[in-house]
Amino acid sequence: MNCHATMPLFTQPSRAPREPARISPQSRKWIVLFVFSWVAGINQFLWLNLSPIISRIQKEYRISDIQVTMLLLVFPLIYVIFSYHSGRIIDRYGYRTSILFGFGWTAIFSLLRMWTSYWALLIAQIGIAIGQPYIVNAITKLVFDWFPFDQTALATGLGTVGIFLCEVVSLAISAPVVEALGFVLAMGIFASITWIACFAFYLWGVKCVRNSVSLPTTSIARDFWRKAKSRNSLLLFMGSFLGLGYFYALTDWIVAILATQGLNADQAG
Repeated sequence: MNCHATMPLFTQPSRAPREPARISPQSRKWIVLFVFSWVAGINQFLWLNLSPIISRIQKEYRISDIQVTMLLLVFPLIYVIFSYHSGRIIDRYGYRTSILFGFGWTAIFSLLRMWTSYWALLIAQIGIAIGQPYIVNAITKLVFDWFPFDQTALATGLGTVGIFLCEVVSLAISAPVVEALGFVLAMGIFASITWIACFAFYLWGVKCVRNSVSLPTTSIARDFWRKAKSRNSLLLFMGSFLGLGYFYALTDWIVAILATQGLNADQAG
């Protein structure tokens, strides 16, 4: 019997299969925060797309001041209406469910803005606005779920900074992009960015989010209303109401205000 016929001439040491690289918990929490900030910022990006070109929209569709203003005012109005429900969704089902629900509305209705109709544009803005509280209001739960107590303020601040950065970019580039490519193509590009962000959140946010659900909503609501009656809470609510009111008013009408001083949409943005 020839033993050499069944044995290899050279033997190599066996190697254990290499495990796929894993993201450390320290890195993962910042990735989740970045993706959330991007998703929330895209929602605000779509809201302010129309602000620098509000005069152009009014001339093109031949609509009144009230009609063109509603394209922007639906965001703060709907935010007030749906904020309580979004809070219940976040408390009961977790912030992952709330963000997916809100950004689903945002992505779907971003496509509707490509229709050359005022009513289609208004419906699209309403749909995107409905998604806003379900996304933005999730920041507190996400931060407390992923970050230690001594980093919650930092994480909340960074998440909020991302939102305002997207608003700044939207004010700066919307008018030049629409002027160069046309309204329909520009809205299509902005919708594509939205879907890319949605896909990124599905890859990173959904798989990394812990989605913890905390106290029952009944106890949370009872505790909220008890604290809301205090003098400090009332002062805080009033200050926020006035501050955000001025912010939304100036953001919506900054182009029209500066137009009286001879500045065009690009310069105003």
